[in-house]
Amino acid sequence: MREAVHQALSGLRTDASPERIAAALALITDAQRAGIRFGRWSAQNDFFALWRARPDAHATLQPIADALGFALAPEVPA
Repeated sequence: MREAVHQALSGLRTDASPERIAAALALITDAQRAGIRFGRWSAQNDFFALWRARPDAHATLQPIADALGFALAPEVPA
């Protein structure tokens, strides 16, 4: 499951379409509901790297941030 979540989040770097985001979110939330360990800390690290790399997608990535326990604000360019 850890690898599946990693792949899903990594794929969002190049394709942050609503469908791909929904699939990644479903994978994470379904694993959480079923009590399946998926490497939450690792997923949080993967997600934070994605968040930093894709400021253009912050609004659509927010549900994944919430599912992983983040309270992130969009970054403001300097």
